[in-house]
Amino acid sequence: MHTLEGIGLYDTRTMSETAASLGITTGTLTVAVDRLVRKGYVERQRDTSDRRVVRIRLTRKGKLAFRMHNKFHKLLVDRIVEPLDEPGRQMLMRLLTQVSGFVGDQYQRYNAAPRGGKDHDSEPDGN
Repeated sequence: MHTLEGIGLYDTRTMSETAASLGITTGTLTVAVDRLVRKGYVERQRDTSDRRVVRIRLTRKGKLAFRMHNKFHKLLVDRIVEPLDEPGRQMLMRLLTQVSGFVGDQYQRYNAAPRGGKDHDSEPDGN
């Protein structure tokens, strides 16, 4: 689903753009896209101005799956938030903001570290 999301947020994207936004290699993305093409969720197009460039986009079936997945996420969030009073909702938002910041920091730290370096071989807390 993450690959569908990475593609579905845009009309068309190159493989390189999509891989970069997902934080994966183009090789890893190629394997995932191959599966999604076989299942009918994604289609590839050669760029008309540069035949080396491959663009990908969701098919009608892929767009439907993307919308259903987003609807599922919204329903899930609504069910979590619904029983909370306003102070509880505010606390949840503060906690989620902190978690999101932490995850974002770890992601940037991981991607900034040289491959095979200490940060890639250790746990997120440095152990």
